[in-house]
Amino acid sequence: MTAKGGHAAEVSISDLSELRSLSAYLGRVPGVAVTRMPRTTTNGGLGSWDVLQIAVTGGVPLMTALRRLPAFLRSRRPGVAVTVKCGGEVVTLTAENVGEVLPVLEAMLDGKS
Repeated sequence: MTAKGGHAAEVSISDLSELRSLSAYLGRVPGVAVTRMPRTTTNGGLGSWDVLQIAVTGGVPLMTALRRLPAFLRSRRPGVAVTVKCGGEVVTLTAENVGEVLPVLEAMLDGKS
C-alpha cells in the first residue's frame, strides 16, 4: 500500500466512537494525510465500519505518525485497540502490549521501504 511520494497504512480502532479523535490526533503530524474510508466486512458479514488511510509524503517515515499511537492508547479507557494493516501484514496495539508490538510494527514497515 503505497501513496504517491510516500507510504500508507490502514488503521482501525476497536471503539468506533474514538475514530474521529484518532483521525485528528494522527492528522496533526506534519507530512501526514489521514482519510476516513468505509470498509465493507468480509466473509459474508453484514454492514461496514470505517478505517483510516494514513499516507505520508515528502520523505516523512510512516513510523513518525504511528509512534504516536502509544500516547493515544494510554489516554483512552482500557481495552481500546488500534489495528494497523500495511500490505498483507496486520498488527494490533493496546496500551498493555504497545512496548512489545511497536518494535514489530517498525520492523514490518522497514521491510516495506
